[in-house]
Amino acid sequence: MSLSTLLFYVFFTFFYQLRANDDCEHALKLPGISDYCSGASELNNFHATPSKVELPDCFLKEEGFHDVWFSFVAVATEINLTVQGNIENSKKTVGLKNPQLAVYSGRCGSLKKIGCISDGFGNNFVELAIGNLKKGETYFIRIGGRYGSKGSFQLCASSFEHGKGGAFGDCSSSKILCDKTSIFIPYVIGQGKELGESDAQCAFKDCSTSENQSFWLKWTCDQPGSLTFTLKPLKPQDDLDFILFDLSNVSSCGGKAPLRCMFAGEEAGEPLENWRLCMGQTGLREKEADSFEDCGCDKTKNNFLKPLIMQHKKSYALLINNYSSSGTGFIIEFGGTGTFLRFQNNDCDNRANNLLNNSKALP
Repeated sequence: MSLSTLLFYVFFTFFYQLRANDDCEHALKLPGISDYCSGASELNNFHATPSKVELPDCFLKEEGFHDVWFSFVAVATEINLTVQGNIENSKKTVGLKNPQLAVYSGRCGSLKKIGCISDGFGNNFVELAIGNLKKGETYFIRIGGRYGSKGSFQLCASSFEHGKGGAFGDCSSSKILCDKTSIFIPYVIGQGKELGESDAQCAFKDCSTSENQSFWLKWTCDQPGSLTFTLKPLKPQDDLDFILFDLSNVSSCGGKAPLRCMFAGEEAGEPLENWRLCMGQTGLREKEADSFEDCGCDKTKNNFLKPLIMQHKKSYALLINNYSSSGTGFIIEFGGTGTFLRFQNNDCDNRANNLLNNSKALP
């Protein structure tokens, strides 16, 4: 082999290794995603360049984004992914700051985003849970960092099946409540089987109201009066959204009409102190004046809406959506003077703190 041929081979091999997973077509296949973790600083995006795929909605729209790609074959219907950057280690490797993570289905060239998370809090860590996977199909993972960040990171994946809890992801299969006892939901994964139930319901301009990880509750008013509630995410920094609907009757979701819409959250590109108030706890509470808050955060928003005055025998549905897609659930505490109807045929679920007791928790 001539010297020129050898140099070309060495250069080509080195260049290929740098760009091996720089785009979807060359995604690095992950092994054994039932329970997988890379080394603490094994993976990185040091030599990555922007790929051709448009940035997803949760990523900051910025120049110089350095993304790397991975793929996996689903072995279960759910997967939990984490990216840990900026890890302290003996090699003093530069760690990825403010990681961003997206998951896609389909094929390169016709990808569909099915999950997305971005570290706006500076934790150098993100977690994303994806449901409704089809076993045997290939999915793609995209990882980068905010503000053009480059560095090493650890990627972990755990696959699992969950039990009956998944049934609460649609309005038609939501449980009917009998009273205002507080409810504990350990996790929420997927958007149910009936897609598009929340699309354009609140008609906010340039604001996505689609379900990410949803949970539905329904009830009928007995004694008329006010309704308040507080949603407390189990991860305090999670962004919970909700829509409260008027129903024609408790057994039908056709013709539902939104009464309260909450979609406040991160004001992308702004300092954390400008939008921290629009994360974490949310709901309906006394002394609030607005019925709707759209995406983002400004001085007009505080993540809470005014109470609803419930009417006798009127039915309602509440869609709760974990926009952060962490897979982590919430606690909901009800208040106000109105009451929920207890059906004599027991067609309701009043197992407080136990709605998902028959489901496997996240690993």
